[in-house]
Amino acid sequence: GTAFVPGMTVNFDGIPATNVTVSSEIRITCTTPPHAAGFVTVTVLRNGQIHGSLANAFNYDPNLGGGLLARVADHQDTTGEEQE
Repeated sequence: GTAFVPGMTVNFDGIPATNVTVSSEIRITCTTPPHAAGFVTVTVLRNGQIHGSLANAFNYDPNLGGGLLARVADHQDTTGEEQE
């Protein structure tokens, strides 16, 4: 995404993430909330309003174990930032 500003929140299938940090206008990091295995919609909110949302953007994979970092990517965007 783009145009991220401090104070934004992130939801995974409507469940709020914790430790949300906007480190630049194109990068947000957060801790994902617990969820059953499978793909979920990720939504970024600004002042409670949807700033952006992407269906099937994050996969809760029980085989990966804990402590991993993941990037939510818009696969329609071909920039390196999104493909990482």
